[in-house]
Amino acid sequence: MYDEIDGELRNVFMDKPYQGQDPEKAKVLFVGRDANYPENLCNHVFFERVKEYHQNGVTFWEKYKVHHPFLCNDFPDEFPKNKGGRPYHNNFTKLGLDSTYAKYISFIELRELPTRGVTANIPRSDFISKLKLSHMQLLDRWISQSGRKLIFLPKTIKEDMLKFRKGDTNLFQFLNFTPLVPRNASGLPVIYANNDVIVLETCSFAYWSIFGISSQMKIVIDLFLQGKQVSLMETEKTCTPKGEEKMATDEFPDFCKRIVGKTGWFPKGVTSVVLVNFQLDPPGVGRCRITRPAGVDPRLFLLHRDEVNLGIRACRDQGRLINTGELYRAGIRRWAVAPLYGLLKLYFDQAGFP
Repeated sequence: MYDEIDGELRNVFMDKPYQGQDPEKAKVLFVGRDANYPENLCNHVFFERVKEYHQNGVTFWEKYKVHHPFLCNDFPDEFPKNKGGRPYHNNFTKLGLDSTYAKYISFIELRELPTRGVTANIPRSDFISKLKLSHMQLLDRWISQSGRKLIFLPKTIKEDMLKFRKGDTNLFQFLNFTPLVPRNASGLPVIYANNDVIVLETCSFAYWSIFGISSQMKIVIDLFLQGKQVSLMETEKTCTPKGEEKMATDEFPDFCKRIVGKTGWFPKGVTSVVLVNFQLDPPGVGRCRITRPAGVDPRLFLLHRDEVNLGIRACRDQGRLINTGELYRAGIRRWAVAPLYGLLKLYFDQAGFP
Protein backbone atom coordinates (compact mmCIF):
# COMPACT_ATOMS: atom_id res chain seq x y z
CA MET A 1 0.00 0.00 0.00
CA TYR A 2 1.26 3.46 -0.92
CA ASP A 3 1.30 5.96 1.94
CA GLU A 4 3.44 8.33 3.94
CA ILE A 5 6.00 7.13 6.47
CA ASP A 6 5.44 8.43 9.97
CA GLY A 7 7.88 8.67 12.86
CA GLU A 8 11.48 9.81 12.86
CA LEU A 9 12.01 9.69 9.10
CA ARG A 10 9.05 12.01 8.62
CA ASN A 11 10.63 14.45 11.08
CA VAL A 12 13.87 14.30 9.10
CA PHE A 13 12.02 15.41 5.98
CA MET A 14 10.12 18.11 7.81
CA ASP A 15 13.52 19.59 8.63
CA LYS A 16 15.16 18.95 5.24
CA PRO A 17 12.67 18.17 2.42
CA TYR A 18 15.44 17.20 0.00
CA GLN A 19 18.36 14.80 -0.39
CA GLY A 20 22.02 15.54 -0.99
CA GLN A 21 23.18 19.13 -1.11
CA ASP A 22 20.93 21.96 0.08
CA PRO A 23 19.02 22.97 -3.12
CA GLU A 24 19.81 26.62 -2.42
CA LYS A 25 23.55 25.82 -2.68
CA ALA A 26 23.39 23.07 -5.30
CA LYS A 27 24.13 23.66 -8.97
CA VAL A 28 22.40 20.57 -10.40
CA LEU A 29 18.89 19.55 -9.36
CA PHE A 30 17.21 16.23 -10.13
CA VAL A 31 13.43 16.43 -9.71
CA GLY A 32 11.55 13.29 -8.63
CA ARG A 33 8.04 12.38 -7.57
CA ASP A 34 8.70 11.27 -4.01
CA ALA A 35 11.41 9.85 -1.77
CA ASN A 36 10.48 6.19 -1.47
CA TYR A 37 11.79 3.82 1.23
CA PRO A 38 11.40 0.13 2.14
CA GLU A 39 8.77 -1.04 4.59
CA ASN A 40 9.95 -1.22 8.21
CA LEU A 41 13.10 0.78 7.51
CA CYS A 42 12.68 2.86 10.66
CA ASN A 43 12.68 -0.29 12.82
CA HIS A 44 15.92 -1.61 11.33
CA VAL A 45 19.47 -0.89 12.51
CA PHE A 46 20.26 0.29 8.96
CA PHE A 47 18.08 3.32 9.66
CA GLU A 48 21.07 4.84 11.46
CA ARG A 49 22.93 4.87 8.14
CA VAL A 50 19.96 6.53 6.47
CA LYS A 51 19.81 9.21 9.17
CA GLU A 52 23.52 9.87 8.71
CA TYR A 53 22.85 10.45 5.02
CA HIS A 54 20.02 12.88 5.67
CA GLN A 55 22.05 14.82 8.20
CA ASN A 56 24.58 15.70 5.51
CA GLY A 57 24.32 14.12 2.09
CA VAL A 58 27.49 15.76 0.83
CA THR A 59 29.80 14.39 3.53
CA PHE A 60 28.04 11.00 3.27
CA TRP A 61 28.93 10.74 -0.42
CA GLU A 62 32.50 11.83 0.27
CA LYS A 63 32.86 9.34 3.13
CA TYR A 64 31.25 6.22 1.65
CA LYS A 65 31.95 6.95 -2.05
CA VAL A 66 28.30 6.28 -2.92
CA HIS A 67 25.70 9.02 -3.21
CA HIS A 68 22.97 7.19 -1.26
CA PRO A 69 22.83 4.65 1.61
CA PHE A 70 20.83 2.20 -0.50
CA LEU A 71 24.04 1.59 -2.47
CA CYS A 72 26.21 0.75 0.55
CA ASN A 73 27.62 -2.77 0.75
CA ASP A 74 25.73 -3.43 3.98
CA PHE A 75 22.31 -2.64 2.50
CA PRO A 76 20.14 -5.29 4.23
CA ASP A 77 19.25 -8.40 2.23
CA GLU A 78 15.75 -8.39 3.71
CA PHE A 79 14.93 -5.16 1.89
CA PRO A 80 13.91 -5.65 -1.77
CA LYS A 81 16.41 -4.42 -4.31
CA ASN A 82 13.82 -3.76 -7.02
CA LYS A 83 11.65 -1.26 -5.14
CA GLY A 84 11.68 1.20 -2.25
CA GLY A 85 13.84 3.79 -4.01
CA ARG A 86 16.82 1.54 -4.64
CA PRO A 87 16.35 1.13 -8.43
CA TYR A 88 16.22 4.91 -8.81
CA HIS A 89 19.50 5.48 -7.02
CA ASN A 90 21.16 2.43 -8.58
CA ASN A 91 20.30 3.75 -12.04
CA PHE A 92 21.60 7.19 -11.09
CA THR A 93 25.09 5.71 -10.79
CA LYS A 94 25.08 5.16 -14.58
CA LEU A 95 25.80 8.88 -14.93
CA GLY A 96 29.30 8.14 -13.68
CA LEU A 97 29.41 10.94 -11.11
CA ASP A 98 31.94 10.41 -8.32
CA SER A 99 32.12 12.05 -4.89
CA THR A 100 33.75 15.19 -6.31
CA TYR A 101 30.26 16.09 -7.59
CA ALA A 102 28.66 15.73 -4.13
CA LYS A 103 28.60 19.43 -3.27
CA TYR A 104 26.78 20.25 -6.52
CA ILE A 105 24.00 17.64 -6.57
CA SER A 106 20.57 17.79 -4.93
CA PHE A 107 17.50 15.57 -5.24
CA ILE A 108 14.16 17.33 -4.81
CA GLU A 109 10.69 15.77 -4.99
CA LEU A 110 7.11 16.85 -5.59
CA ARG A 111 6.11 15.35 -2.24
CA GLU A 112 7.67 16.84 0.85
CA LEU A 113 7.36 13.66 2.95
CA PRO A 114 8.92 10.16 2.69
CA THR A 115 6.72 7.41 1.25
CA ARG A 116 6.52 3.63 1.02
CA GLY A 117 4.80 1.43 -1.52
CA VAL A 118 4.61 1.82 -5.30
CA THR A 119 3.73 5.33 -6.43
CA ALA A 120 2.61 4.09 -9.85
CA ASN A 121 -0.06 1.93 -8.23
CA ILE A 122 -2.22 4.92 -7.28
CA PRO A 123 -4.10 7.12 -9.79
CA ARG A 124 -2.24 10.25 -10.82
CA SER A 125 -5.14 12.39 -9.59
CA ASP A 126 -4.75 10.86 -6.10
CA PHE A 127 -1.03 11.59 -6.11
CA ILE A 128 -1.53 15.19 -7.20
CA SER A 129 -4.17 15.70 -4.51
CA LYS A 130 -1.49 14.91 -1.90
CA LEU A 131 0.83 17.69 -3.07
CA LYS A 132 1.12 20.74 -0.82
CA LEU A 133 1.10 24.28 -2.22
CA SER A 134 3.73 25.48 0.26
CA HIS A 135 6.16 22.78 -0.86
CA MET A 136 5.45 23.36 -4.54
CA GLN A 137 6.22 27.04 -4.01
CA LEU A 138 9.49 26.00 -2.39
CA LEU A 139 10.33 23.82 -5.41
CA ASP A 140 9.56 26.75 -7.67
CA ARG A 141 12.00 28.93 -5.75
CA TRP A 142 14.74 26.29 -5.77
CA ILE A 143 14.41 25.80 -9.51
CA SER A 144 14.08 29.35 -10.78
CA GLN A 145 15.05 31.76 -8.01
CA SER A 146 18.12 30.35 -6.24
CA GLY A 147 20.98 31.26 -8.50
CA ARG A 148 22.72 29.43 -11.35
CA LYS A 149 21.06 26.05 -11.80
CA LEU A 150 20.87 23.08 -14.17
CA ILE A 151 17.66 21.11 -13.63
CA PHE A 152 16.70 17.69 -14.98
CA LEU A 153 12.91 17.33 -15.07
CA PRO A 154 11.21 14.10 -16.23
CA LYS A 155 8.37 14.64 -18.68
CA THR A 156 5.73 13.02 -16.45
CA ILE A 157 6.74 15.17 -13.49
CA LYS A 158 6.47 18.25 -15.65
CA GLU A 159 2.93 17.12 -16.45
CA ASP A 160 2.21 16.66 -12.73
CA MET A 161 3.35 20.23 -12.11
CA LEU A 162 1.07 21.51 -14.85
CA LYS A 163 -1.90 19.55 -13.50
CA PHE A 164 -1.26 20.78 -9.97
CA ARG A 165 -1.11 24.45 -10.86
CA LYS A 166 -3.99 24.23 -13.36
CA GLY A 167 -4.67 27.84 -14.33
CA ASP A 168 -2.28 29.41 -11.84
CA THR A 169 0.51 30.41 -14.19
CA ASN A 170 2.29 32.36 -11.44
CA LEU A 171 3.54 29.00 -10.18
CA PHE A 172 6.29 27.32 -12.23
CA GLN A 173 6.48 30.14 -14.74
CA PHE A 174 9.43 28.41 -16.40
CA LEU A 175 6.90 25.91 -17.79
CA ASN A 176 5.37 28.75 -19.84
CA PHE A 177 8.57 28.98 -21.91
CA THR A 178 7.67 28.25 -25.55
CA PRO A 179 10.46 29.01 -28.04
CA LEU A 180 9.46 29.42 -31.68
CA VAL A 181 11.79 26.54 -32.61
CA PRO A 182 12.35 23.64 -30.16
CA ARG A 183 15.87 23.53 -28.76
CA ASN A 184 18.01 20.84 -27.22
CA ALA A 185 21.23 20.56 -25.25
CA SER A 186 23.33 17.59 -26.42
CA GLY A 187 20.07 16.09 -27.63
CA LEU A 188 18.10 16.71 -24.41
CA PRO A 189 14.94 18.83 -24.98
CA VAL A 190 15.07 22.28 -23.43
CA ILE A 191 12.06 23.10 -21.24
CA TYR A 192 13.44 26.47 -20.16
CA ALA A 193 16.63 28.46 -20.63
CA ASN A 194 17.08 32.00 -19.44
CA ASN A 195 19.97 33.76 -17.76
CA ASP A 196 21.65 31.19 -15.51
CA VAL A 197 18.82 28.64 -15.29
CA ILE A 198 18.49 25.69 -17.70
CA VAL A 199 15.71 23.11 -17.34
CA LEU A 200 16.06 19.98 -19.49
CA GLU A 201 13.52 17.24 -20.08
CA THR A 202 14.63 13.70 -19.21
CA CYS A 203 13.04 10.49 -18.03
CA SER A 204 12.97 9.17 -14.49
CA PHE A 205 15.86 7.19 -13.03
CA ALA A 206 13.22 4.70 -11.96
CA TYR A 207 13.10 3.48 -15.59
CA TRP A 208 15.69 1.66 -17.69
CA SER A 209 15.23 4.19 -20.51
CA ILE A 210 17.42 6.62 -18.55
CA PHE A 211 20.46 4.60 -19.68
CA GLY A 212 19.90 5.74 -23.25
CA ILE A 213 20.58 9.37 -22.31
CA SER A 214 22.99 9.10 -19.38
CA SER A 215 26.02 10.03 -21.48
CA GLN A 216 24.30 13.18 -22.79
CA MET A 217 23.32 14.18 -19.26
CA LYS A 218 26.92 13.76 -18.06
CA ILE A 219 28.22 15.95 -20.90
CA VAL A 220 25.81 18.77 -20.04
CA ILE A 221 26.54 18.49 -16.29
CA ASP A 222 30.28 18.75 -16.83
CA LEU A 223 29.96 21.72 -19.18
CA PHE A 224 27.68 23.52 -16.75
CA LEU A 225 29.85 22.90 -13.69
CA GLN A 226 32.96 23.98 -15.57
CA GLY A 227 31.28 27.30 -16.26
CA LYS A 228 31.24 26.67 -19.98
CA GLN A 229 28.35 27.55 -22.22
CA VAL A 230 25.89 24.74 -22.80
CA SER A 231 25.07 24.79 -26.51
CA LEU A 232 21.35 25.08 -27.11
CA MET A 233 20.70 23.84 -30.62
CA GLU A 234 17.65 25.00 -32.56
CA THR A 235 16.39 21.74 -33.97
CA GLU A 236 13.32 19.59 -33.69
CA LYS A 237 15.43 16.43 -33.48
CA THR A 238 16.55 15.10 -30.12
CA CYS A 239 18.12 11.83 -29.10
CA THR A 240 16.21 11.74 -25.83
CA PRO A 241 13.79 8.88 -25.18
CA LYS A 242 10.32 10.04 -24.22
CA GLY A 243 10.81 8.68 -20.76
CA GLU A 244 7.85 7.01 -19.13
CA GLU A 245 5.73 7.74 -22.22
CA LYS A 246 8.14 5.69 -24.30
CA MET A 247 8.19 2.99 -21.64
CA ALA A 248 4.43 2.69 -22.21
CA THR A 249 5.22 1.11 -25.61
CA ASP A 250 4.84 -2.25 -23.96
CA GLU A 251 5.60 -5.45 -25.89
CA PHE A 252 6.27 -7.40 -22.70
CA PRO A 253 2.92 -9.31 -22.70
CA ASP A 254 3.31 -10.36 -26.34
CA PHE A 255 6.99 -11.21 -25.73
CA CYS A 256 6.10 -13.55 -22.86
CA LYS A 257 3.18 -15.23 -24.58
CA ARG A 258 5.18 -15.92 -27.74
CA ILE A 259 8.25 -17.48 -26.15
CA VAL A 260 7.11 -19.06 -22.88
CA GLY A 261 8.32 -22.66 -22.65
CA LYS A 262 10.63 -22.33 -25.68
CA THR A 263 14.41 -22.74 -25.52
CA GLY A 264 16.74 -19.91 -26.43
CA TRP A 265 20.52 -19.90 -26.44
CA PHE A 266 23.22 -17.60 -25.12
CA PRO A 267 25.48 -16.17 -27.88
CA LYS A 268 28.05 -19.02 -27.81
CA GLY A 269 25.32 -21.66 -28.06
CA VAL A 270 26.34 -23.74 -25.03
CA THR A 271 24.04 -22.27 -22.37
CA SER A 272 20.26 -22.27 -22.82
CA VAL A 273 17.45 -20.22 -21.32
CA VAL A 274 13.72 -20.90 -21.03
CA LEU A 275 11.01 -18.48 -19.90
CA VAL A 276 9.26 -20.73 -17.36
CA ASN A 277 6.44 -18.38 -16.36
CA PHE A 278 5.63 -14.71 -16.15
CA GLN A 279 3.57 -12.15 -14.27
CA LEU A 280 1.99 -9.31 -16.24
CA ASP A 281 0.68 -7.38 -13.24
CA PRO A 282 2.80 -4.31 -12.45
CA PRO A 283 5.69 -4.11 -12.45
CA GLY A 284 5.83 -7.30 -14.56
CA VAL A 285 8.46 -10.01 -14.43
CA GLY A 286 9.53 -13.13 -16.33
CA ARG A 287 11.06 -16.12 -14.52
CA CYS A 288 13.70 -17.96 -16.51
CA ARG A 289 15.46 -21.32 -16.16
CA ILE A 290 19.11 -21.34 -17.24
CA THR A 291 20.93 -24.56 -18.16
CA ARG A 292 24.70 -24.49 -18.39
CA PRO A 293 27.07 -27.26 -19.54
CA ALA A 294 27.53 -28.21 -15.87
CA GLY A 295 23.79 -28.61 -15.39
CA VAL A 296 20.57 -26.78 -14.59
CA ASP A 297 20.80 -23.73 -12.36
CA PRO A 298 18.33 -24.38 -9.51
CA ARG A 299 17.58 -20.67 -9.19
CA LEU A 300 15.12 -18.85 -11.44
CA PHE A 301 16.54 -15.79 -13.17
CA LEU A 302 14.26 -12.73 -13.22
CA LEU A 303 13.80 -10.45 -16.22
CA HIS A 304 11.83 -7.28 -15.57
CA ARG A 305 9.24 -5.72 -17.87
CA ASP A 306 11.11 -2.43 -18.35
CA GLU A 307 14.31 -4.29 -19.21
CA VAL A 308 12.59 -6.49 -21.78
CA ASN A 309 10.90 -3.47 -23.38
CA LEU A 310 14.19 -1.61 -23.49
CA GLY A 311 15.89 -4.55 -25.21
CA ILE A 312 13.06 -4.86 -27.73
CA ARG A 313 13.17 -1.15 -28.55
CA ALA A 314 16.95 -1.18 -28.90
CA CYS A 315 16.63 -3.99 -31.48
CA ARG A 316 13.79 -2.28 -33.30
CA ASP A 317 15.80 0.94 -33.51
CA GLN A 318 18.51 -1.01 -35.37
CA GLY A 319 16.09 -3.21 -37.30
CA ARG A 320 17.96 -6.33 -36.19
CA LEU A 321 18.84 -8.52 -33.22
CA ILE A 322 21.67 -6.55 -31.61
CA ASN A 323 24.55 -8.28 -29.83
CA THR A 324 25.16 -8.49 -26.09
CA GLY A 325 27.59 -5.57 -26.06
CA GLU A 326 25.00 -3.36 -27.72
CA LEU A 327 22.34 -4.55 -25.27
CA TYR A 328 24.61 -3.58 -22.39
CA ARG A 329 25.26 -0.14 -23.86
CA ALA A 330 21.50 0.27 -24.26
CA GLY A 331 21.14 -0.11 -20.48
CA ILE A 332 20.58 -3.84 -19.86
CA ARG A 333 22.27 -5.21 -16.73
CA ARG A 334 25.54 -6.95 -17.58
CA TRP A 335 24.42 -10.31 -16.16
CA ALA A 336 21.09 -10.09 -18.01
CA VAL A 337 22.34 -9.43 -21.54
CA ALA A 338 23.11 -13.06 -22.47
CA PRO A 339 19.78 -14.62 -21.38
CA LEU A 340 17.84 -11.69 -22.81
CA TYR A 341 19.73 -12.06 -26.09
CA GLY A 342 18.60 -15.69 -26.34
CA LEU A 343 14.98 -14.82 -25.63
CA LEU A 344 14.96 -11.81 -27.96
CA LYS A 345 16.15 -14.05 -30.80
CA LEU A 346 13.15 -16.33 -30.16
CA TYR A 347 10.85 -13.31 -30.10
CA PHE A 348 12.05 -11.63 -33.26
CA ASP A 349 12.16 -14.91 -35.16
CA GLN A 350 8.38 -14.80 -34.72
CA ALA A 351 7.53 -11.08 -34.46
CA GLY A 352 10.04 -9.80 -37.00
CA PHE A 353 11.06 -6.14 -37.36
CA PRO A 354 8.07 -4.30 -38.83
